[in-house]
Amino acid sequence: EKGLRFGLVKEVFKAKFGKEFMKDVTSLVIIDYSKASSEVAETFRKRIDSFSAVLQELKSGKEVVEEGKYEKCYAKVDGTNLSDMMIIVEDKESRIYIYMGGVLDATKMELNL
Repeated sequence: EKGLRFGLVKEVFKAKFGKEFMKDVTSLVIIDYSKASSEVAETFRKRIDSFSAVLQELKSGKEVVEEGKYEKCYAKVDGTNLSDMMIIVEDKESRIYIYMGGVLDATKMELNL
């Protein structure tokens, strides 16, 4: 999609966490599997779950995830630094997986570590 989603992700993170938040990110992978069948989406989610076994699950500041949505976030945690962050968000209309390599400053995020 000619980098449209990448630009959108960067803008969202920049707006929420400031321009310094992504300065030490060395790689970013975005997989939009919105058009995949439910079977493929479930298989993909299981694969992500197997990778996440070596990572810590991070909880967002939200108490309850809205009905019909699936949200998970995982990363390696070292003090206030996060690395190998994986985010998976699904709702009725879209399914997106985001991987960020490099180092992120957790103090700028609203997460319950």
